[in-house]
Amino acid sequence: MDRSSTLNSHIKESPPTHVYHYTSPGGLIGILKSKHIWATNIRFLNDFKELEEASDVASKVLNKMYKQKEYSKEKKLLNKMLKNIHIAASRHYVCSFSEDPDSLSQWRAYSPHTGGYALGIPSSQLTNLATETGWYFIKCIYNESEKETIIREVIDSFILEFRNQRKNRSYLIIEKNLDTFETKIALEFQSFLAQIGGIIKNKAFEEEREWRLISSVVIENKKNEQDEYMIEFREGIGYAIPYFKFPLVTEKNPNLTKYNDEILRLTIGPTPQSKKEASHAAQFLLHRYLGVTIGHEHSIIPYKGW
Repeated sequence: MDRSSTLNSHIKESPPTHVYHYTSPGGLIGILKSKHIWATNIRFLNDFKELEEASDVASKVLNKMYKQKEYSKEKKLLNKMLKNIHIAASRHYVCSFSEDPDSLSQWRAYSPHTGGYALGIPSSQLTNLATETGWYFIKCIYNESEKETIIREVIDSFILEFRNQRKNRSYLIIEKNLDTFETKIALEFQSFLAQIGGIIKNKAFEEEREWRLISSVVIENKKNEQDEYMIEFREGIGYAIPYFKFPLVTEKNPNLTKYNDEILRLTIGPTPQSKKEASHAAQFLLHRYLGVTIGHEHSIIPYKGW
């Protein structure tokens, strides 16, 4: 993501010691048992309008640039970058976390009404895994000015690439292939926008304090070293949802329960069951699949969803 200095500075921002993934009891069992966490295709998130946020900002910036004299020779390219900006195909996958270990909005959105869990994973583990696998671990961006600056810098980088290519080729060659090259640049921009769209969120969601794992381009029919398809499907409302199984442990980073002094954490969400029973169940589960009993806490939010 080296097309924006502002974005690069944002990527370097240090996360808190832990980030929390909110999930159902079945989801937690699956994560602990497989040592993987599911990353959803960006076009199939719970709220697809999330992706629209980046597109809306980009449309605003592109329309401004179209009116400026300094881009008079790139108007056709700007039009192509703007065309179909809201329906760009995406091959990027994201997995969400929150800085908050006990958030009412997260319990409501990501755990069943009868109770769920927030798994607190050491951020250093996720940072290392992202680096190892070619993913990004980034805090979501809510500030309006920052969002516009990043997208303006990204667009300028594609414009500069276009200008440099135009200078490096003879006039006749560039005239013959200009349309094709403009289309190529526009498609690359739309793909890049789809990727950063995973962290550009509406300011109304700022209280979620969200961090996300974001993939590079994932080819649907590609297989991993174990000859398994990298993309699988789960049942959604009305259609099948593609997801990627992101590894929480690797040979280089094998310890999920502890990274340096940072220990895996667990928050037990609001539940109709007694806290004592919920604690015992959590201890049994953690010992069964991790071989240790880590510390856990109970939600203090007086929420009853049952």
